[in-house]
Amino acid sequence: MRKCFFDIQWDACNDLARTLFMKTSGIDREGSKFERMKKDAAHIRQMLKNRITPRGQYICFDKDEITLSGEKLWAGKQEFACKAFEQLRESSIKGLYIYACSAGDYTLPDEDVLSQVYADIWGTAFTDAIRMLIKKEFESKAKISDSFGPGFFGMPTREVEKIKSLLDFKQLGIEVRDSAIMVPLKSCAGLYFIVNDDYKPINSQCAFCYGTETSCKFCHALTNGDDDDIIK
Repeated sequence: MRKCFFDIQWDACNDLARTLFMKTSGIDREGSKFERMKKDAAHIRQMLKNRITPRGQYICFDKDEITLSGEKLWAGKQEFACKAFEQLRESSIKGLYIYACSAGDYTLPDEDVLSQVYADIWGTAFTDAIRMLIKKEFESKAKISDSFGPGFFGMPTREVEKIKSLLDFKQLGIEVRDSAIMVPLKSCAGLYFIVNDDYKPINSQCAFCYGTETSCKFCHALTNGDDDDIIK
């Protein structure tokens, strides 16, 4: 078990966030209208300059430190639950990365609505940029699985508390509220399995499913048609 901080390169993070912002906001077009919007967006970006604090941390478990059984995963002494784990073959698992990251606080409550929207998009862009850089670093070390995490693939949002117990959220500037929401809101946490070449990706329909843990076993995506072999 090894705990490490990510060395997030500012230039790479900033450039990627800018690209993501332009794509998400839809202002990457020609014309005087869009040029004005780009200037407004750049102004908000400047206002947020001192709030952009990209941070990340992860912990790595070797194969003999984790146990996968059905929908349960034990990482050291910590137990995680996720219905989609049932689709994984334990023989394909070589290890585990658990991570958390934050991009900082992007709230501008005293500004007009459009400025707040731009600030929110910038925050999402930087969060996604950090997450993508984290994934790239993991991929440079080994083949990794789909990304699992609280609120995705049927993992309860409360599992973020367990991730918090393994990492130093205080150093990351992250607080977990009673509702299991991370603050700053532009934060995320999750895990990747280190896998063999025979790893089979999770059914993509599961990623953003709103179904409950009880209803999962009745899902047509897992019980009908060509997807039958996913959970065998």
